Amino acid sequence: MKKVLKNMGCIMSKKKNAVNVESVNRLKNIPLLNSLGESELMHIAEVLKEQVFEEDEFLMKQGDHGDTFFLIVDGKCAVEINDTGRVAELLSGDYCGEQALIYKCARTASVRALEKTTCLVLDKSTFQRVLGDSNIKFTKRDAKRTAVLCDLNDKPKKNYHRSSLVKEEKIKNWLLTCVEKHILFEHLEQHDKLKIIHNMGKVTFKKGDKIVIQGEQGDEFYVIEQGECEVTVNGTKVARLVKDQCFGELALIYNSPRAATVQVSSKTCDVWAVQRYVFRKAITDHFQEKDRQHVNLLKKMPIFKTFLNNEFLLISDACVECEYPAGTQLIAQGDIGDTFFMIISGSATYTKVHTDGKVEDGDIKAQYFGELALLHDTKRAASVYSKTFLRTLELNRKDFNTLLGPIEEHMKETAEVAYAPKRFKSKEEDGRDCENARETTLCALEQLRKIGVLGKGAFGFVTLVQNPITNKTFALKAIRKAMILEHNQESIIVREKDIMMKMNHRTLVNLHRTYKDDYRVYFLLDACLGGELFTILRQKKIFY
Repeated sequence: MKKVLKNMGCIMSKKKNAVNVESVNRLKNIPLLNSLGESELMHIAEVLKEQVFEEDEFLMKQGDHGDTFFLIVDGKCAVEINDTGRVAELLSGDYCGEQALIYKCARTASVRALEKTTCLVLDKSTFQRVLGDSNIKFTKRDAKRTAVLCDLNDKPKKNYHRSSLVKEEKIKNWLLTCVEKHILFEHLEQHDKLKIIHNMGKVTFKKGDKIVIQGEQGDEFYVIEQGECEVTVNGTKVARLVKDQCFGELALIYNSPRAATVQVSSKTCDVWAVQRYVFRKAITDHFQEKDRQHVNLLKKMPIFKTFLNNEFLLISDACVECEYPAGTQLIAQGDIGDTFFMIISGSATYTKVHTDGKVEDGDIKAQYFGELALLHDTKRAASVYSKTFLRTLELNRKDFNTLLGPIEEHMKETAEVAYAPKRFKSKEEDGRDCENARETTLCALEQLRKIGVLGKGAFGFVTLVQNPITNKTFALKAIRKAMILEHNQESIIVREKDIMMKMNHRTLVNLHRTYKDDYRVYFLLDACLGGELFTILRQKKIFY
């Protein structure tokens, strides 16, 4: 009987683990939680509850006092304010209700399911018990900040005859040459221009026909293939249009009355016409594809991990794509910066000259740089150059502050220096070995503030210390030189140092710097305060 129960326990345990693994994989896809480790996610998976909301059902209502946080797994919700209406949409991976986990306050907006929506929910008491000391940061955001979407409810006003849409390759190339010179088309990709040209229809007018009439509503843009036209305003002739010229461009943008009359003055006039609907759809498709590419880039960056989908779109709208040949200087050390750079393709390098004349240089490992200059008036810490042909997405300070105002505090906490040194020339300073400094903000050995002893070993002891410059804590491992020599461990210690300096990852215990004095050598390491690994292994029996 015991054997049967034991086997049943194994089956139940396996089933529970399978459920947890599935939940953890789901949580990993939520940007807000991707800074947490596997064990933390496993813990969250055990306490989060799944809740399904039907279409038009409210997750929360404005003015109510709630204590529940919602992570949207699947579906779509609207954020609505009583005096404003809908201000945003929440999609899979977004969240809401986070302020109720931190503050005792009324809901500032209503959230309503637009379709069947599945959420993972967490109440305040569970949050404080499980995640209260985690590194999750919620962004302060103004619910009234919203993006403007293009209205595609327009429909074609008329359909061109199928035969009028047929074009020879020569005509396509000619139309492409005509529209490429026009300001409305210059930012479109080649395939978007061809899409518009494909939907152009040929229309023939006779002498005296009015193609455009002043004061009437219009929605077509024209290119003259042959013939001539007169342009009049209030009956006065103001211009003459001939072959290869375009007119009617404002109708592609605005639903407004025509500003002039265009009348055929030659025997006949052949024009190629495209309607506003076709142009707008091509423009919308173009920018939606651009937004998709830009948002995918933004989502890869840890500094944006708590942003919502509509906020990503806001940033994307304000960004500008730029291209630089290899060897171009993007940033000069010492200048006051006002631009944040995100790398779309290519690579960049940096060079930093220290006050003592020492030169530090290397490749930029992250996909972005220059973010610190957007947060405050500070001089650029290094010069940056394009190593190869470089495409960037750039956001200037004015737009950054306009869009991200309250989020700035979060950015200050999470912004990291993107420069990973390739080499750092060695130099003895005050008898200490500083050749492996990874960060210039690390202080000297005697400046480290001792907090307490973490542990002792056969070769020395490990102390918890604090860097007074940044207030970050580290583990300082001290190894006695006499013990190293006695056990012939010199080559092993040097090899350990060399290997650890080559590794740098958030899931590793990273070596930041080495020191030495008359009696010991020191390794400055990440502080991992979860306890001794061997003790934890004995308690847990197995690591997931």
